[in-house]
Amino acid sequence: MKGARITAELATQLAEDNTTLLRHKAHRDTRITKRQINLGGPLTAGDANRIIRARESKEQVQEEKRLKKRSSKQLTTEDTPTPAPRFIPWIPPMDDVSTI
Repeated sequence: MKGARITAELATQLAEDNTTLLRHKAHRDTRITKRQINLGGPLTAGDANRIIRARESKEQVQEEKRLKKRSSKQLTTEDTPTPAPRFIPWIPPMDDVSTI
């Protein structure tokens, strides 16, 4: 009885291991394309380095756009003259000389 139970447990364990191995083999043997679904991050160091380079390149392009936008904005503000103030001082009328 004890031997039969051990044999049955070993058989189920081997079946589970075989299923896991086949699933991993199927995943490993899938054709690698340029369009992959990101399943939780890079799988290898090369993938990680490629992702880092792509992110750095993207950040550099964004920084260049930001600087270009800022410089064009500064050029337009420097070229336009500032309007004169609209303050007009009040000068009392000079008709009545006795109040002076």
